[in-house]
Amino acid sequence: MEGCGAGRALLEEQAGALVGALGRLAIAAPAAATRVAALDVLAAALALPWAALHPHRDAAQAALAAAADDRKRAVRAAAVRCRRAWAPS
Repeated sequence: MEGCGAGRALLEEQAGALVGALGRLAIAAPAAATRVAALDVLAAALALPWAALHPHRDAAQAALAAAADDRKRAVRAAAVRCRRAWAPS
């Protein structure tokens, strides 16, 4: 478990790239299962510290709004779940 701290630190440092890549996948991945998985990981990313994610909240919200208009019901449902998780409390 020694490497977990370094991995978490790297995720915190690269939070912008992570949110951006997951947002692009959630919108443009060819397979619906990939779009759903990207949305699930984007929701799970909220386990990172607020300070690391807050600057990227607008990008996440924009991607989630686009994903909520997906043609597949499973993707729309995942987008709504993720959008609720990312909503300001």
